Amino acid sequence: MNNTRSLLVLPLLTLSLLAKQPALADLISPHITAADEFEEPVSPNTDYYGSGVGGRAAEASTLRFEGERLADDGHYEEAIKKLSKAVQLDPGDGTTHVLYARAMSGRLKNQVRTTGSIKQEDLMAVLREWKMILRHDADAIDQSEAKAELRTLAKVQKRLKEGEIAPESNRLATHYHSL
Repeated sequence: MNNTRSLLVLPLLTLSLLAKQPALADLISPHITAADEFEEPVSPNTDYYGSGVGGRAAEASTLRFEGERLADDGHYEEAIKKLSKAVQLDPGDGTTHVLYARAMSGRLKNQVRTTGSIKQEDLMAVLREWKMILRHDADAIDQSEAKAELRTLAKVQKRLKEGEIAPESNRLATHYHSL
């Protein structure tokens, strides 16, 4: 009898330990609306994708794949345009937010490599996007990526504010090499 009771307790104890693990979510919090952060609000292509939530999600998915491909090829400006529209059409999709933040970080890195400078508005936009990913229901891998990016970006922002480096300085590349 005692042996049977211990056999029942062990699976229940294991189950209770597993239940306390953090849940990995695929979506950013559904109450987030990103429309106020964009200069040009977009309208969905209802002629091709149809109207309603399904049409918006389908168009956002297509734009997400195109934006990811463009960012991987180093075409950050085009990728940002497509991913920006995808984020506006489906603001609850965490994957799109991560791809959008990566594209913006890539554009910043590219600016440093080519010009040795950073546009302040680009820096603030990428900081805002990575913070949003960190603070909401993104999965743990995306949140750890956001933490790492934010640490690097915060160092660059601090050095810019303290005047150690000027935004147009060629020395910026050495301070921003790890991004």
